[in-house]
Amino acid sequence: LPRMSSGWKDTQNFQFGRRRKPPPPPNPVPLWERTLSVVKEALPQIAIPSKAPFPTTMNWSSLENTPHDPTAGGLSGRRADNKRNQIANMIGAVHSVLNHFPPNNDTQPHIVEFCASSGYVALPLTTQYPSSKVTILDAKCNSVEIGYGRLSGLPRKCNIRAVLGTTETFSESFDVGIALHACGEATDAVMDACIRSRAAFVLCPCCVGRISRYSLGYAEG
Repeated sequence: LPRMSSGWKDTQNFQFGRRRKPPPPPNPVPLWERTLSVVKEALPQIAIPSKAPFPTTMNWSSLENTPHDPTAGGLSGRRADNKRNQIANMIGAVHSVLNHFPPNNDTQPHIVEFCASSGYVALPLTTQYPSSKVTILDAKCNSVEIGYGRLSGLPRKCNIRAVLGTTETFSESFDVGIALHACGEATDAVMDACIRSRAAFVLCPCCVGRISRYSLGYAEG
């Protein structure tokens, strides 16, 4: 090989000019853990799980062709598979929340799914908590009608119903509020409803980038 001078550069090398990335810090703390630690320090009176809840293992094959499966709400293929994963994660978080409730054989928790469409989370949830009172709430008439159709295929003993209405006007007391992909400021509205009812909540927001204004001013924060 020819002798290379100190200034020689191999311009044919595909890595020519690249800088080495610095090594990652040892055992980096995930962002969600750092966020939880800040919230816990600011609000010590609120029970917050110390670890992210694991998704619930749902036996979807046993729910195939039943009102509990997302296909009963009009989804199919990959969209239905994605929704099943989202539902399992939501129900896993609900499990974590309900573990903080004191056992009471006389009164079961009232769970409300806000912005529920036809009850994508609420209906599979009844397979995990068959004795709980569950309410499906949505402001779109067509979605609630689909929900009625799905409920008609359930046994009468299931304590679940569909209600047409908005989050802001829902006045019943409840224990746990849930919302999966409540669009825009709707997630804030669900949180407000849960605070008014002194209820726990499991929320997975959606479309936060589309928030332009909100009557209570929360969009600014």
